[in-house]
Amino acid sequence: MKIKHIPIFSLAVFESIRKTIGKLPPESGGMLCGDPKNDSITYFYFDREAECSSVGYSPDAITLNRLLKKLNDEGLRLKGFIHSHPPGFDSPSGGDKFYAGKFFAANPDLPRLVIPIVDSVATDRPFQMRVFIATRHSDEVETRRVPLRVIEMEVGIPEIAPPAATSATKEITQSPEKI
Repeated sequence: MKIKHIPIFSLAVFESIRKTIGKLPPESGGMLCGDPKNDSITYFYFDREAECSSVGYSPDAITLNRLLKKLNDEGLRLKGFIHSHPPGFDSPSGGDKFYAGKFFAANPDLPRLVIPIVDSVATDRPFQMRVFIATRHSDEVETRRVPLRVIEMEVGIPEIAPPAATSATKEITQSPEKI
């Protein structure tokens, strides 16, 4: 089956991922955004305030939702979430698929999520990024690995500082029109 939507990461985004998630302990992560008219990923936000443990990454949804509103005003849309896994877990976990399913349920018109999984040098492995696309099929979430594509591109990336979170972390549940 031919894959229609393979994300294209800007070199700047790829290098930012390498310098953050790629150097930190497993289950560090962030948000990926880009132009809604194509498959480019031109904006990466490292989620410093996420709840991370040795077995899980839970995004700081309040901060990310506030940031998404600003990014949407700049013409960017959510493309997915990226995080690292411990050694031996090279693809999206059951928890990753569960979270994607909750996101799809809250955003019924969202066709796909990009879910890259990173190997961090903090685990004595070389940096590596595997790219997966999550799609919904009935009530199931299917993930499929796609090639990693990184290109140098000039884009007008907005310099948007995320707003500070003011209360407990909640789920990201923006409607697709706002994502």
